Amino acid sequence: MSNPYNPSKISKVLFDECKKICANVFPSRPISTTQTLDKFIVVSAENSLIHNGAYGYTRAKISIYVKEVTRGGTTLPNMMDLEKMLDDANSLFPISSNNYLFYHPIVVDGGYDKKGYYVYHLIPKVIIK
Repeated sequence: MSNPYNPSKISKVLFDECKKICANVFPSRPISTTQTLDKFIVVSAENSLIHNGAYGYTRAKISIYVKEVTRGGTTLPNMMDLEKMLDDANSLFPISSNNYLFYHPIVVDGGYDKKGYYVYHLIPKVIIK
């Protein structure tokens, strides 16, 4: 029997779901790329897993990165793309698989990453079945 209490397995379910809304999905923040990505998603799961006997509990994170835009010499967040990506990601929930239920994501503004991107984080609750 496969152990569902594995953060990489939890991340893999979210990774596959996020591929539905963005072609550029990674398990960790890319340090650099051969091309400039206008937007990408990073998916992860917490290492702290709570086992309650019949089920388990943890949290996951979907980080949405969108390239800044320059208008009139001023660098700004690309709010249209950020909001579209955020809406698309929220529309995935609830996500249910054989072993996991992802639900009620909260949104956290991650601000500017000093590498040319603005980021929002969706942090869903995860029930491990």
